[in-house]
Amino acid sequence: MGVTFDVTLVAVLFTVFFFVSPFEAAAKIYRAKDAGDFSATPCIFAAACSFTQVYYALVCILREHDGNALWLNFGVNAFGFVVQEALLVFHYVYNRNRRKIFLQNAVVLFLLAVFVLVLETALRNAPPALQWWKAQDTYLNVCSIVAVVINICMYAGPLAVMGTVVRTKSVEFMPVTPSIFVCCASACWTTEGLMLGDATFWVPNVTGLGLGLFQLALYCMYCRNTRPARDPVLLELDAAA
Repeated sequence: MGVTFDVTLVAVLFTVFFFVSPFEAAAKIYRAKDAGDFSATPCIFAAACSFTQVYYALVCILREHDGNALWLNFGVNAFGFVVQEALLVFHYVYNRNRRKIFLQNAVVLFLLAVFVLVLETALRNAPPALQWWKAQDTYLNVCSIVAVVINICMYAGPLAVMGTVVRTKSVEFMPVTPSIFVCCASACWTTEGLMLGDATFWVPNVTGLGLGLFQLALYCMYCRNTRPARDPVLLELDAAA
């Protein structure tokens, strides 16, 4: 347990850095008074991921008394949820699609609240099922599987930004710092998940590690481009005008 706790502590440290790393983009948005092509999708998915992880960790701690490591998981994800919602404020103020972003985030949070309500009312005392996932109560397995899916979506969130990088051949809207911390945090959480035998941790973070490495490869490929190429969509609009 001592080694597991140490690994978790390192994972938490890298995760904190990952959660705060988008403030680099937020600072650029604030200075420009425009969100430009910075995407709010990663923040929405990160907040949703943190929400489900907070619920899963808290339930395991209070009802299953499942170790000190989960207290750290609970704490870092509670911190992450607050930070991601704070980062979304920059999009609410400076993004040209602010209403759409606000609605998307509100819908996601509403659906998560409904999901927790269903778990607590309909599945709390359900007979054992999904034991192939983990030997625990059904509602915890359902929560765990959904948390894994949302976690993978969080890591896949920057795919839209990566598309912009490929089109414009510029990393202007994909800072390298979050990618570095994604790789570090994912590697640590994968190690902890394997040590605990909990797929909730290792399955999504293996995906996150792969996507993080792909982001770093893209950054290395295009970081020397000093002037971004115009997006083909914008060029077509200019020609039509």
